[in-house]
Amino acid sequence: MASDSDSHSAGKQRKSFWILVGRWRRHRYVKVAIPLLYLVAFILVLSKFQYKGDTHALESSRSFSLPSLGAILNRKHVKPDAKNKLMEENRRSQNQLLEFPYTADVTVLPNAPYKHARETSDMRATHAIYFEAINRHLVELQQNPKAQIPEFDFHWKDWIDMHDLIPLLEQKPNCFVAGVLGSNVRTPWPGCIDAKNKDSSELNFYFDSPASDYESAYRLNLRGKTYLVEVAPLPRKLIFLAGDLAFVVQVAEKKDVVRSGLLESYIKSQMARYNHTYQQVISSPISVFDSLGEIRQTLGRDFVDATAPGSNKTEVSIDEFEFPANKKKTKLAGAAFHYQVLHYHDILLRKKDGGESREKYDWRFFSNLIEDEAEKRSTWHQLIRGWLQFSSNMDITTWLAQEALLGWHRNGLLSPWEESVHFEVPARDMIRLAESFNGSLVIQDPRDGTGVFYLDVNPYYMERARNNNGDASPESIDLKFIDIRTGLYLEVTGLMISSYGLPIPENAMEMFINEGDVLEDLKDDRTVDASKRKIINSGTGFFYHIDQISPLRRTLFEGRLANVPNRFISILDMLYKDIIKTKEFYGHKYVDHLRLWVHSDQCNYVPTEDIDLFKKGGSNFIGACHDYSIWGEYNSTKTATLFTLLEAENDYNMVLSSIDELPLLYDDYWIRKREKFLNQAYDIPLRL
Repeated sequence: MASDSDSHSAGKQRKSFWILVGRWRRHRYVKVAIPLLYLVAFILVLSKFQYKGDTHALESSRSFSLPSLGAILNRKHVKPDAKNKLMEENRRSQNQLLEFPYTADVTVLPNAPYKHARETSDMRATHAIYFEAINRHLVELQQNPKAQIPEFDFHWKDWIDMHDLIPLLEQKPNCFVAGVLGSNVRTPWPGCIDAKNKDSSELNFYFDSPASDYESAYRLNLRGKTYLVEVAPLPRKLIFLAGDLAFVVQVAEKKDVVRSGLLESYIKSQMARYNHTYQQVISSPISVFDSLGEIRQTLGRDFVDATAPGSNKTEVSIDEFEFPANKKKTKLAGAAFHYQVLHYHDILLRKKDGGESREKYDWRFFSNLIEDEAEKRSTWHQLIRGWLQFSSNMDITTWLAQEALLGWHRNGLLSPWEESVHFEVPARDMIRLAESFNGSLVIQDPRDGTGVFYLDVNPYYMERARNNNGDASPESIDLKFIDIRTGLYLEVTGLMISSYGLPIPENAMEMFINEGDVLEDLKDDRTVDASKRKIINSGTGFFYHIDQISPLRRTLFEGRLANVPNRFISILDMLYKDIIKTKEFYGHKYVDHLRLWVHSDQCNYVPTEDIDLFKKGGSNFIGACHDYSIWGEYNSTKTATLFTLLEAENDYNMVLSSIDELPLLYDDYWIRKREKFLNQAYDIPLRL
């Protein structure tokens, strides 16, 4: 009985077991798991077969794990492209870097095997990479004329000096730790935001707003740069200037030149062009002018059209000053004024001596306070030339205003003490700038230097001009043209037809009375007669008659083609009656034989024979106030200042074209500064 019972029980258990097995095999997860197990077994066998004879490989296959499976599956997809090479290079030990065999003026790629290339930013390399990408598109366009406008990825880190941020990317401090930066004690840093980024290429803290209180230059520099790198919006467009051409591209995603593949493409093109290896390309000097040469060859033309006709004047129709009503924009501008919601923010600087001041640098791009007059002079030079070339190439009508006009009238150059520079445009062009180019990055013609400029239009532009009302919007500046290397900026104002019955300011009325024929276009009470459509204004107190502006006179300013108002003398007399002819001003004096402003304590005596030498077209050290910097400035600007004399003798009526423009008059300060830094910090020799 016991035996039968045991047998029956065992049979029942076997039956239950196979029932469970059947249920298990029908389970939905098992249906997936079993094929995967077969696949794993197959891969293991294949792996053993592939590495037969390799004892180490066999041992690895026996100790199988999921990561090794991933490696096997992905092995065929790994390729030695520039992106992977760069990531690999950045992970290597610093002692594997090479000694730099060139002088400090030489440009190399950001992944070059040199210490300074990894720790500093050379914007010329970025320019070369992007210009090469433009050339690839032009080649494609020749093959397919319907090819779309290219979209390039962009990251601010490729376009600004990252030297101060690189240690912070490595250490990745949060706001609490960063509180000690630029301070004697660790204090909370107002406005600091913890990012908690795991990506090694991102910071762990940043700022999204300007300082509300005074800060040191170092802190202001970090504030702006962390904003750009982490949260700043990308530019809408990139506009590359070259001669009388402009290459305009859209911006796609936030990726640097490595992750976007732009660096990879550049390296591959150089490998193919020169039959070099990867290592040879990343170790060798590069030049943006090589990329420009390729573009010139692709286009089959020079960047400047030498056959283009010149002109002596530019007519500006009164219709170009029409500024249509926009009730919604006007209402928003009024609300912004009421609540003092500003669009632009200058820096609030706490100086080393404890002094505090508001300085005219855009907070997003501030790097350091420029106290050296020559350095600031160079920065203004590139800003002015950049704006003039951009506006000319994009068919924007603009002319010199205020201090720019004053400096031009003296010697064709900006006066060395100026802290701001103004231009004016008609309303129609300001609208176009706002709608088509706002938020664009303008890359300077490489022949003019390394300048990169951000074009930023006020959302409430020209609202003050509607009724010459300072309460109509919170700010008077309509447009900033900002040097992203320093934060310095040009101010551009739009002019519109004045509204009916607007009173004319006293200084403008005096100018109109002196003009005589202008008065007949005013009402009897000497307010604006809008029906005649003759009086235009800027909303900042400047009123002009259209005949004072148009036709614009063609000239050169800072060596570039420019325009000045038709009756510029009456405008200058209105603005600068007391100083228009003065020989001493603001710690400077004007030296006639040099045609330059110098510091008041210089050039106290120059021998007559040396002055005569300069008048005959010669120059020497003693005649240049026995000062090498003055002598150098004279030699670099003498053609520009001599042109101003010649122009005056011809009643400011000379036919000019692009071929009359002069090369850069002042050295690119950024290049000089970088070379000096590389020499001091990395012991790289200076060029002879």
